[in-house]
Amino acid sequence: MSCLARTAQPPAPLSASVVLAGGLHIISVYLKDSEGLSEYNLRVLQEAAALARTLGGPWVMAGDWNTPPDTISNSNWLRLDKGTVFTTELTTCNDRTYDYFIVSHCLAHAVVGVQRL
Repeated sequence: MSCLARTAQPPAPLSASVVLAGGLHIISVYLKDSEGLSEYNLRVLQEAAALARTLGGPWVMAGDWNTPPDTISNSNWLRLDKGTVFTTELTTCNDRTYDYFIVSHCLAHAVVGVQRL
């Protein structure tokens, strides 16, 4: 499916915002802290992936993932979801990075960088 295909309505459990008609979708994700890829957090990731697949266009998942980006990058979930992790060079929570973005592969080439404010 093309990255710029017509969009569909997201399922009820999660929400997405369209900032350009038929264009970019933003998905907000929050995983429970201190659990890593627990059963609950994996369920949230599965719902987010299902939502992303229904959108039919490029998407960005922004979140407080409460787990390091390497954990997400090395998980089977990310391979199935066809996304690329983008983080800041600085930490976001004490000495760790838990806040970052996952961008659909078809949009990843357009990411110039991520900056912590």
